[in-house]
Parts: sequence; structure tokens; C-alpha cells
Amino acid sequence: MNLDYHAKARRLDEHYGCDESQGLKARLNSFGQNGVVLGPVIGVFGEMSDDVKHIADAVATELANEHCSYYSDKKNKTVRSYFRNQLYRSWGLTAHRGWARLLLDRRCLVST
Repeated sequence: MNLDYHAKARRLDEHYGCDESQGLKARLNSFGQNGVVLGPVIGVFGEMSDDVKHIADAVATELANEHCSYYSDKKNKTVRSYFRNQLYRSWGLTAHRGWARLLLDRRCLVST
């Protein structure tokens, strides 16, 4: 997916004759690490893109590090998996609640 963003930016820069240092590709490379763009997506059935999993892993790692340093716990991997599971449950529930709210707000989407 990230390669698609960079290819599109390069084509637009070529089409509009932009300088490499000031074009869209240069702007894209200024984001993240080496221009890596994440596209976190949670579907209506709770499915998550790989980018959501990367974000959840980063958050769980930080939470586990904080927890283990506070409690002097050596089971960082187990604690990280616990926090990651909690994040997935919370984000999945939020996605389902959002979908239910959409259906209730727009009753025309629900066939009776």
C-alpha cells in the first residue's frame, strides 16, 4: 500500500513538473519513518487492517514497559499480549457500536 502512495506522488510530480525537493513525493517522505504511511482501518464486522495491528502492538509495548517497570515484572511478553488483547477488544467494540449507531440513525439501511 505504501508503494502505491509513493508511485502516485511521483506520477503527480512528473505531471505537474514539480521539483523533487518541493514536490508531493518530498512532502510524503517527510511523514513517519522514511515516508511510511499507515492506513488504519477497522471494518464493520470488527476486522482490522495490518496497520491497526502495528499501532496496537506499539501501544501495547509501551503499556507493558510502563507496567513492568512499575511492578518490577519480568514477563514483558505476556503483559504485552494482555494489553494488545484489551486494545483489540476495545477497538472492536467501538467499531460495532459505531455500526449499530449508524443503522439506528439511518433506519432506511435496515430492511424490515
